[in-house]
Amino acid sequence: MQWTLVPRSIDNAAEWRSQRSDLWRRRNVATTQYADVEAKWLADDFLKRLLGNAPSTMGVVSYDVCCNGDRVADCWIHVEPAGRTRRASLWELNADNWSGDGAVELLDELVRTAHSHRASGLEVRAYRGDGAMKYLVDTGELHRISSLMVRRFDGTTEPIESSVTVELVPMTSEQFEMNREHLIAEYASSLVRAGIFGEDEALADAKRQTVMMLPRGLSTPSHFWFVLRAGDQYIGTLWLFESRVNSSGHVYDVEVHPQYRGQGFGRAAMISAEKFFRARNARYLELHVFGYNDQARSLYESLGFVSVEESFIRDQA
Repeated sequence: MQWTLVPRSIDNAAEWRSQRSDLWRRRNVATTQYADVEAKWLADDFLKRLLGNAPSTMGVVSYDVCCNGDRVADCWIHVEPAGRTRRASLWELNADNWSGDGAVELLDELVRTAHSHRASGLEVRAYRGDGAMKYLVDTGELHRISSLMVRRFDGTTEPIESSVTVELVPMTSEQFEMNREHLIAEYASSLVRAGIFGEDEALADAKRQTVMMLPRGLSTPSHFWFVLRAGDQYIGTLWLFESRVNSSGHVYDVEVHPQYRGQGFGRAAMISAEKFFRARNARYLELHVFGYNDQARSLYESLGFVSVEESFIRDQA
C-alpha cells in the first residue's frame, strides 16, 4: 500500500474548532466514562489549553490521507513550538471505513511527515473506542508513555474498603518546601524512564510544570497536599487537585516511602483520596500513570479505574 498525506487548508478557523469540539465531545462520551456535559467541557478545555482562547489553528496542519491515490481519511497534526522537544501530536485520524490494512505503512508515513516539520517524532493519543487509532497502536511500532484512567463514583460504583488505613494530615509549609525538590526530581526521573525526554529536558520540564501548576506553592487554590500517616509513622505524601467547574478530582502524585511499600499503604492512600472527593461531591476521579509502571496500573485497575486515553510515541523514521 502506498500512503500519502496531502495538506488541506483550514479556511474557517472558528468552524474547524467548533467541529473539533463536537467530535471530541462524542469521543469522550464513547469512552463510557463521561456524561455529555462533562465530555463537552473536557473537549472545550483541551482545545483552549492547546490552541488558546480565540478561534485558532496555530501549529495545526490538516491532511487528506490517501491510499494508492484514493482519499480514505483525514487527520491533523499539531507541532510543539520551538524551545521544547518538538514532537508532533496526531490528535485525530478520521477513517470510519478503514479496515486497518497497511497500518504499519501509514504509521511510517505519519512519522515521516512529523519529521518534515522538524519534529523529533510523533505522539499518538488513542482514546477508548477509537478504532482507527487502535489500528496504529496494534502495529507494535509505538512505545506507550502514559495512560489517563478514570473511576466514577456518582452512584455508579460503591466505595472500596481496606483493612489498612492511612490518615491524611495537611502538609505544613516546611514539609511542602522539603517535598517540592524531591517531587521535581522524581517527576523528571519518570519522564526519562517513560522515554518522553532526555535528562536535561526532563528536569527543565519538571521545573516548568511545577511553577505553572503551583504559582502560589502550597497556597495555590484547589490543590491539596497531605502527609500520609499510619499510626505514629509518616509513610508518604499525597497531592490532590479539585476541578469545581467539572466536579472532578485528580490524583497528581501519591508516594509511599520505600520502607513501607508492599504493605497495602498505596491502596489505602487511593481509597482515602476517593473518600476525600466523595465528601466534596465529585462525580469522578482521574489520574495519569506512566507506561512503564505496570504495578501502579494493576493497583488502579483493581480499584475500578478504567483507561480512557493512552499516549504513545515513535521517534525513529
